Amino acid sequence: MTTDTTDATEPAHLTIQDLADRSQVHTTTVRRWLRDDKAPAHWRIGRVIRFRLADVERWEAALSDGEICRG
Repeated sequence: MTTDTTDATEPAHLTIQDLADRSQVHTTTVRRWLRDDKAPAHWRIGRVIRFRLADVERWEAALSDGEICRG
């Protein structure tokens, strides 16, 4: 028997809008991070961009540790 430990209230993959909401910035800022290679790890299929929640959490931790500049 397997146990599902994922949080049902938070999706496993985030959209640009989800990341913007989570970071309290505009979607234009998230697109700038993508352009400037400052965004969390992500994947793209055509025009669709998604961020794994685990990657976003690691990126946020690195930001709070001062490892990444959010310029």
